[in-house]
Amino acid sequence: MVFLQCTSPIRTGAEIDQAIAKLKAEEGDSLVSVSPSHRFLWEEVNGVAKSINYDYRHRPRRQDMNPQYVENGSIYMFKPWVLKENKNRLGGKISLYVMSEIAAVEIDSEEDFQMIEFFMS
Repeated sequence: MVFLQCTSPIRTGAEIDQAIAKLKAEEGDSLVSVSPSHRFLWEEVNGVAKSINYDYRHRPRRQDMNPQYVENGSIYMFKPWVLKENKNRLGGKISLYVMSEIAAVEIDSEEDFQMIEFFMS
């Protein structure tokens, strides 16, 4: 099954075809599109700030960090059993389809819509 969110209008047919080919080649059960992330992430729990993906006392150079990705919501693929058994689009052997941040822009706000209009004009 292929699930495409309408809030990600910049993806191309070629990207969908490439994602299908990747899922088949990797013999995956599900696939999610992602974009590279080079950000230092933090969270705040009960008023306490905590670094998530690095040790702030030994801050690495971004180029020395392991590759990390953020789910971008553009493309999801899954075998029917994954959804049935997990009640989730992702499960089993999960493959990642890496997209550029621009190709994976989501429209979740008026500001996002204006940005997409600017890029497409």
